[in-house]
Amino acid sequence: MPEEEASSSVSPLAKAPIVFLVLSVLILIFSFVLGLVQVKEQSIEYTDKTTDEHIIVSQPTQYVEKKVQVDVAGSVKTPGLYDLETGARVMDAIEKAGGLSKNADIRYFERNINRAQVLQDQQKLYIPSTAEVSSGLFAEQRYSLSEGDQVVGSSIISINSASKEDIESLPQIGPATAEKIIIGRPYSDVYELIDKKIVNKGQFEAIRTLISI
Repeated sequence: MPEEEASSSVSPLAKAPIVFLVLSVLILIFSFVLGLVQVKEQSIEYTDKTTDEHIIVSQPTQYVEKKVQVDVAGSVKTPGLYDLETGARVMDAIEKAGGLSKNADIRYFERNINRAQVLQDQQKLYIPSTAEVSSGLFAEQRYSLSEGDQVVGSSIISINSASKEDIESLPQIGPATAEKIIIGRPYSDVYELIDKKIVNKGQFEAIRTLISI
């Protein structure tokens, strides 16, 4: 009987290779899982200029910050291609270009250029000069809201050449005032409507952004 018990028992030394193999497999599995968990990331912090919201984004280390490239030309001090952050505004691009030059048409700029507009990649931004505007190369645009808040654009009305019916379509301008505007032609500046006492200040403010010479 003792000899049968001895033959049926397994020596601890014989079990060692099996234990070692199991431990090796477990170590490999643990290392693999740990490697997946410890993926290197970096946090990108920025302020969205559209909403002024502070945003923190976790991205892989190969993340490249997005930029927009804008072509700024015309009456600016340093025309050229400029890289700006996503969410930058028109005024940011103009400042990058050194600001407006001396020959820029300030009135056209204030009436037609939306300095708060968010820039798009590959956008062209052109600032006309006083000579270009006065020669008629740049026609101003007016905008109004229709039903459903859809923006509708139409041509600016020229006080030097528009018909009486077109002038009467302006806010606060009736037949008598439209006739006075026509009689007062030609105009070298829209502000002559005030200087010549053709319209009052209230009427002028209502139509100022809707007219040109």
